[in-house]
Amino acid sequence: MSTRRLASAPDAATYKQVSEGTIWRWAKLGLITRYRISPRLVRFDLNELDEMIHADTSNREAGAR
Repeated sequence: MSTRRLASAPDAATYKQVSEGTIWRWAKLGLITRYRISPRLVRFDLNELDEMIHADTSNREAGAR
């Protein structure tokens, strides 16, 4: 099991080159987990973002064949 790499929404968005709104939308849709550290502090796992993006890319490649 890998260690969680937690990042804020702006940092996660920069890491994946998407908007901050996209990070929040993915969380609202249940595509990624939000980790509430305190009432006003939320973090996202960069490993989970990597897995989600990788799974989406794999699905697209399989459909293109």
